[in-house]
Amino acid sequence: MGISGIFVSVTNLISSAACFGVNYSGVREVSLAYQSNDSILVRKVSSTVRRLIIVGGLLGAIVMWIFAENLSYWSFNNQNFKSAFQLLSAVVFTTCIFNGNVAILQGVQKLKASALLSLTTTFLGMLLSIPIYWIWKLEGIAYALIISSLAAAIASEFFFRSQKLKDVSMPFNEL
Repeated sequence: MGISGIFVSVTNLISSAACFGVNYSGVREVSLAYQSNDSILVRKVSSTVRRLIIVGGLLGAIVMWIFAENLSYWSFNNQNFKSAFQLLSAVVFTTCIFNGNVAILQGVQKLKASALLSLTTTFLGMLLSIPIYWIWKLEGIAYALIISSLAAAIASEFFFRSQKLKDVSMPFNEL
């Protein structure tokens, strides 16, 4: 497994833990709300999913930043990649945002939009990563992953907003 594969595996592991599985259970909860034909309930559930994803993503990014030295040692038996893991903490956050938005799109049965989002992010990731790898080679791995995940999060936000699914203001105790 190459350096990129290790980085992806570690960020996926931390993202999965940080998102509390909301990207999976969120699909079910949003889908149940959507099937009730209550638009207010759908907006409340999707707002709750988005808030949990943001909090989880931030916590995961902070944990990855703090334990970057340990992650570097556990992954490569040295601390040479500590700064790369610190940079990749942004990937944890943006991955959670992306996964949360996809979960909501799938929950409201916008499968065409979800599939188009997947194609868009794959194309954007490739388009943005190739020049980084071309110019910086191995030193560009972390930056390419960051740019790709940021593009995916921005695209997912665009697709989320294009479906006219707006967040609802709710007091914290209703989450």
